[in-house]
Amino acid sequence: MKRNNSGNTSGILETVWMNEGVSRIELAKRLGIDKSTVSHLVGDLIEAGLVEEYDQAEASSQGGRKPVKLRLRKDFGSVIGVEIQPDFYRLTVVDLRGEAVFSLTNKAPTDAAGFSRRFHGILDELGRRQPQYLQRCLGVGVAVSGIVNPFEGTVESTSLGMRRRILLPELTAGLECPVFLENDANAACWGEVVQQQSLHNELRSFLFCLIEFHQDSGLVPAGASVGLGFVINGRIHYGENFSAGEFRSLGWRPGHRFQFDLDDGEMARIKFDDVLRRRFFIELADHLLFLGRVFNLNHVYFGGEVDPYRDELTVAVGEARQRGWPAGDCPCEVQFSTHGPDAVAFGAACLGLAKFLRDSQVPSRLAIPRIFR
Repeated sequence: MKRNNSGNTSGILETVWMNEGVSRIELAKRLGIDKSTVSHLVGDLIEAGLVEEYDQAEASSQGGRKPVKLRLRKDFGSVIGVEIQPDFYRLTVVDLRGEAVFSLTNKAPTDAAGFSRRFHGILDELGRRQPQYLQRCLGVGVAVSGIVNPFEGTVESTSLGMRRRILLPELTAGLECPVFLENDANAACWGEVVQQQSLHNELRSFLFCLIEFHQDSGLVPAGASVGLGFVINGRIHYGENFSAGEFRSLGWRPGHRFQFDLDDGEMARIKFDDVLRRRFFIELADHLLFLGRVFNLNHVYFGGEVDPYRDELTVAVGEARQRGWPAGDCPCEVQFSTHGPDAVAFGAACLGLAKFLRDSQVPSRLAIPRIFR
């Protein structure tokens, strides 16, 4: 099915996605399109298998025919999200409504030389286990740590050993579906928006804090890494050189391989030493609440390998509130990602889904896409 040149079709798809149960009448009002055009385009989408009708909404106070609710057909196709780190990878598949239907995690070393081979190997493994998801794949989102320019497809990653590498052509080679590249913490932002949208909550300005614990793999020493993603007024904030969110504590000292006041030996023990981990969380919480206040953010989300440490993080954030805002006027609400360690892979899949529903073309740098309208 061809997309309408005016953008009406993609507008309808996105609105149905973000507002499940919307009617044709509501679509016409939201998009400023006449009802006959909406009915015609919705009919095309239903015929193509992208949209389906279900139930009937309440009639208006003036009576008349009850409007029919619309939603995306979740079995139309799937979108794959892949997170690749130096010492592990994760994969999540979502259906057309953004619901996770399959996930996979493996510990495996990956460096710059083997990155593309690892990516295609992950897809091959999915094809062996669940071939139906590749057969009807609408797109693939790929998330990595480091400075990622998603519009040019370049990556600069210390942990993966990449220096401004044009990666996207290598990933798309041999694939019929589009591939989208994003920083790992920014990808998690996409996932959180879709998750909250499914709960009828709208997130406009928030920070996502991604925490990953690493074992010594030869590429990355044992310790913990932190990446931040910012959404401000509905847009991912990339910064001038796409390095927004590349975090380093004010307590960092020259010679430390990690981002904090703790030295390399202390960071190597952080996962098993309660005292060192508490220092780590307190130092992180102070910075996050400061950023939340400066940018007037609504929420701070934690994701990654944080589930075992929820209580410790909650205590550290509470103490940071008391130190920085004794009057209790810190506006940020702190929450944990529903998808935990799969937050990045899920978010990468949601990125691919959003691209499919909105526009099959990657926008120019000046047209930074909104996470929602």
